[in-house]
Amino acid sequence: MDIFKAKAIEFFKQSNYAPVDAFDIKKEVGHALIHYVIIFFIRSCRQITGQNRKMIYNEINKIVNAPILRESLKYYSPSKGNSRVLPLLMKFKLIHLMMSVCKYKSYKRYGKMKSN
Repeated sequence: MDIFKAKAIEFFKQSNYAPVDAFDIKKEVGHALIHYVIIFFIRSCRQITGQNRKMIYNEINKIVNAPILRESLKYYSPSKGNSRVLPLLMKFKLIHLMMSVCKYKSYKRYGKMKSN
């Protein structure tokens, strides 16, 4: 996440399309980071089984507690169709509930996982 943020800020600074000031850059990068973390969580929770539930929980918990994510949450503003619930669950560190919501969203978006 730190590398993503650094590269995005570098890109905006070198681009003619850069936001006006450093605050705008932080806002854009923070928003994008949360957006992609939500997608990652939904896709990760689609893979939950009895055997890997604890591992996925631990990884999501690390990400939710990362300082860069905590900082980025204040810049996320969902547009129509984007999640409003998941950032709140991240903010309050409600990992189990967040995993359940992500599992539901993955089922709704991608359908049921096929067994091998």
